[in-house]
This record gives sequence, C-alpha cells and structure tokens, in this order.
Amino acid sequence: MVFFIDGMDEFYSKPSDLIDLVSRLIVPGVKVCASSRPWNQFEDAFGHGPHLRIERLTRRDIETNVASKLSSSSAFLLYEQSDPGTTVRLIDDVCEKSHGVFLWIYLVCKSLLDGLADGEKRTELQLRLSGLPTDLEALFEKILGTLDTAHAERTSAMLQIHKLWSQARQHNNGVDIREYRPAPTLLGMFHADEDDPDYTVKARCNPSNLVELRSRVELMHRRLNACTKGLLEADVHNAKELWLAEVTLLHRTVKDYLDRQGVWANILAKSPPQFNCNLRICNSSIMHVKARDPLYTVPSWDLCDITSCAAEDVFRLRKTDAAVAGELLTALDQAHADLASAQLFNAGKLANLARSDIRQFRQECETSLETAIFCSTFEYVRRKLEILP
Repeated sequence: MVFFIDGMDEFYSKPSDLIDLVSRLIVPGVKVCASSRPWNQFEDAFGHGPHLRIERLTRRDIETNVASKLSSSSAFLLYEQSDPGTTVRLIDDVCEKSHGVFLWIYLVCKSLLDGLADGEKRTELQLRLSGLPTDLEALFEKILGTLDTAHAERTSAMLQIHKLWSQARQHNNGVDIREYRPAPTLLGMFHADEDDPDYTVKARCNPSNLVELRSRVELMHRRLNACTKGLLEADVHNAKELWLAEVTLLHRTVKDYLDRQGVWANILAKSPPQFNCNLRICNSSIMHVKARDPLYTVPSWDLCDITSCAAEDVFRLRKTDAAVAGELLTALDQAHADLASAQLFNAGKLANLARSDIRQFRQECETSLETAIFCSTFEYVRRKLEILP
C-alpha cells in the first residue's frame, strides 16, 4: 500500500499533528510519499529519509519562466543592456526564494514588473523582492495589506462581487443554474464595478458597439490588475473575445485564504461607502439586456435565460432594498419590451426554463412578466403584479 500526501505545509492544524499521523503510517508493507515546502518541522521529522527537491529538477524551467515574465518589461530589457549582472541576480534570487512554487513566482514577478514600470533602481528591486514572504498565504496578506485606501476599497468590492456572482451560479432549489447564468466576465465585472447606484435606471436601451466593448473590458482588465495584483485574473487566452474572458480567482489556495473568517471579515470592513453588492450584480445583469451585450451566444441562452438571471438578482436585492428592487424590475420590463418590439432577440425561444426545469415547450412572450411566468420565476411575477396598476 502506498500513500501520497501533497502539500503538508498547507495543513491548517499544527505541523506536529500531521507529522504524528504520517509517522504512524510508516509500518512494514506501507510506503509514504509526502511533499512539503522545506519547513523546519518537516525537515527534522523526515529529512533523514530518502528525499528529493523538485525545484532542483525544475530549476531550468523556473529560470526560463522567470526570465520570460520579466522580459515583458522594457525596463528589464534596458537593465539587460546596461547592467546584465542585475538581471541575472534578480532571476537567480526569484528562483531561490520560490522553492519551485510557480504560483509564488507568478505573483512575485507581477510585483517586480510594477517596480520595473516605475523605474525602480537595482537596490529598490532587491528590497522589493526581499520584502515579499516565501509563504503563499503570507504573500496574499502582503499583497492585500499594501494597497492604498482607494485601491483597497475597490479590491474589496471586486472580491465581494466575484464571490456573490459565483455563489449565484450554484445549485438553486435542486436546479443547476450554471447552464443559463454565465460566469463572471470582464464585461460583467465592468458593469458591476460602476459606482452609481442608478447606473441601470439611467442607462438607455442602446446597443454597444465593438469599440465601446473593447474599451470597457480593457479598462476593467487594468483595474483588476491594479487592485487585486493578480489574485483575480481574466482568462483572456481561452476566450473567443476579450469581453467574454472569464474572471476567476488565481488559484484554489486564494479561495481557501479568502474563505478564512478573519480574512473575509477584514475584506468586508474595507467596503466602499454605500456599497451594496446585490445592487451591483443587479445592475450588471440588467445592463447586459439594455446594452444588448453579446454574452448569450450559445443557442440555449435566450431571452428566458437573461430574464431569469436578472430576476434572481433583483429578488436577492429585494430582501435589503425593496424600493430599489421595484425600480429595477420596471427597468428590466422596459428593456425587455424595447428589445422584443425591435425583434432583436428571439422572444419565442424558451427551450431552457431553468427555474422549473421544464424544457418541452415554447411560447411567444412580449414582456418580461410573460417570460418570467413561463420561466416559473414566481417571485418575479409576484413582485411585478404588486407594482402593476
């Protein structure tokens, strides 16, 4: 029997507890292969046995990776020409501190690129690097803790929006709604990042052109990089269009870190004034309708899907702000009517009735109320009937 145990340094309890468990597994007929960063406790307990350092085997790959990332900076290339020793030492120091952890390399290189962009001197770059912890969670804390007040508030908002959006895609009453609610995208985050609480109500029902779309998502991409320093990233390489790039947490370890009670409480404490996460997501959902954003390119994503997403968001908001939710319902209904009258969406294509999980009928719908009825979004129907004359 063989046990493979990965990431012992990520164990949340005391290292001694894990050491005791692993030691008790080592009996005749049982083999254990365990991995960890070189913590003293694990070195003392298991350093006498057969072992290898992965970073020594991957050293050349790590050097290539670091050099490739830093070479994207024109300032780094200038250093290579004027003082090649500086660039060699910088690459060596990053490789040594990384202990073979590519996620750490990614985040640290982003920090060094910021310094290079600011024209930092060799000594300043070395100080920047030496000030970055080698432990991932400590590095996450360092990244969030060094943001100025304005960026800290914006980062708090972005992380909250992303978390609530992701939660909204989970199972709802036994129905998997991910098939009709798209993941957070750069364009969706752009709309949700708007500070004006009346953003959606004021907006006209006009189509976005490609220049507007590209400008919006490029701005949002810059904001993500500036505020979250890579903890949230847009998957631009696998997206057909930039505005469809899915925004995700960098790695599972980032989610685990943010989910810790004390960490998340600190993020919530840095929320911008008057911040309402539910309202931000409502604005984003309805703006996809008003701006006719090209998110719903899959045939099964039709007007029913869009209405379902927006209705879900509005009714989540209603729990904390019923008056604003009523205004947004009206805005959604008007947007739906404008689009249906212009025949810009196939209002009869209702193949995916996700809330009721009924998919066998199609029906012509001219208003969002009718669409909601056939989508079985009962809360939407009830609220809409309340505000009808």
